[in-house]
Parts: sequence; C-alpha cells; structure tokens
Amino acid sequence: MEQVSLSKELKKRHRQEIKENLSSGNGLRGEFLHHCSKIEFWLCNSLHQLKLAKKENLFVGRKLSIMIDAVKKTPDMFKNNLEVEALLEQFKAYAQIRTTMAHAHLEISSKGNSKIVYLFTMPKYNKEGRELTAMAVEHQAFITINSDLARLANQIKQQELVKEDT
Repeated sequence: MEQVSLSKELKKRHRQEIKENLSSGNGLRGEFLHHCSKIEFWLCNSLHQLKLAKKENLFVGRKLSIMIDAVKKTPDMFKNNLEVEALLEQFKAYAQIRTTMAHAHLEISSKGNSKIVYLFTMPKYNKEGRELTAMAVEHQAFITINSDLARLANQIKQQELVKEDT
C-alpha cells in the first residue's frame, strides 16, 4: 500500500514540475515576443515616417526587408546607417523564428542531467501535405537569447531618422 501512495505522490510531483516548466517556458516565449514587438513597433513607425509602408499589415520579415533596403539605398537616413543596417541584419535571425515561437505548441523535455529543454512544434502545410516543424531550446540558452534580444531591441529603438530641415 505504501508503494502505491509513493507512486501517486511521485506522479503528482512530476505533473507539478511539468506545469511549472511549461509556465516558465511560456514566460520566456512571452518575453521573446515582447522584445520582437518592440522592434516591429520601431519598424512600423520608421516605415510610416519614411512613407514606405504601402500596406499596413506586412509580416515582420517583409517590414525588415523594406527597411534594410531603404537603409542601403539612402546613406543619410540615420546618423550611422552602417550601424542601423548591422543591427537590423542581426534581428533577421530572431525574426525568422518569431513565427514559430508565437504559434507553436510548447512541450517540455529534459536532458539526462535534468536540464530543461523547451520543444516548440508547429505543423506546416505544403503541396506534399503536412510536415512538422520543430525547434528545441535549452532553458539557459533561452534566457541568454532573450537577454541578447532585449539588448538588440534597445539599440534599435535608440536609432532615429535624420530630420530634414524644411
């Protein structure tokens, strides 16, 4: 009888750990998306000021491409165009995984030494049918990614368009 209650207690504790880890993973995902949204907000404002946003509902990757092209073509758009271009190029990698982060199902896995790994899975459809896209991120790496993205977002938000005197 004691073994059965111990087994129930272990299962209960395991379910609780999974809940806590899912909560932590969703919190980290939310932080990631928050930093991406800061950059997307900056992109929208900048594109609007430059009158480059022909369509309001562009995906973030398209907004990013338009802005990078504009920075390359207009050397005096920002005080330091090369820095702005480099920062936007850095953001490309984050923008590429943003959709997966936003829409994927989150599961928890763990490595042998009990490191938490977040597994993001999302179905994609193509001509051949459905395929599953997956991305795994270790807990500590996720914290580092968010820290780096927060720093990048702050650097990008500080960039201001050069005002023309009229």
